[in-house]
Amino acid sequence: MSTTMTRTETDPIDALVPAPLPTWVRMVIGVAIAAIVGAGAFLWGFGYIVPRPDCCGSGSSSSIMSLSLDGEAVTVTATFYNSSGRDLIIESASAELPNAEVLNVALLDPENTVYPTGNIFELPAAAPANDMQRLLITFVPTTCADSGEPWGKAIVELSVADSWLPTFGRSFELPDPVVSNQPNELVVFGPAFLDGVTTPQTPLAAACALLQR
Repeated sequence: MSTTMTRTETDPIDALVPAPLPTWVRMVIGVAIAAIVGAGAFLWGFGYIVPRPDCCGSGSSSSIMSLSLDGEAVTVTATFYNSSGRDLIIESASAELPNAEVLNVALLDPENTVYPTGNIFELPAAAPANDMQRLLITFVPTTCADSGEPWGKAIVELSVADSWLPTFGRSFELPDPVVSNQPNELVVFGPAFLDGVTTPQTPLAAACALLQR
């Protein structure tokens, strides 16, 4: 005589290990994951997500200071080097200069070799691949006392030129200060009436001297 037992309770192991998904569902999930990873790698690798150019900064190029064309303010340059391998557009730029009021940020003609003459381009403007640019920051000092610390920072909003996709996360802060306050790092061009006058080589004191304060 045999006894047949009907099992109505769920085995604890079956509750812990769910039944496998159908093959077609697993294939769809696998393709979706691969597509997402591939799209992310493409966007990151080609610079659409946060273009990341390096900045040669003050280490390889001095900051240059001069009176503005109207003589009412002072200009100083910040070096920007686009080493991303892609042509970029500087959509806009801003600067934070301690103890100074920033009036404008523009782009100096990269072909300009005799500062402060030369063309000044308002933003947006092109930043070609593997090329150095100089941001031109116009400001008025609110005090003439320098701290001796690295001074100022610049932030640019970037997009990839001639792209068929929009650029995401395009804010980029130049890693080097506008003026590092290292010896001989600041070059000051004084007007003719300051010929023979020793111009300070710290940013706020130099700006005040140019403005005859």
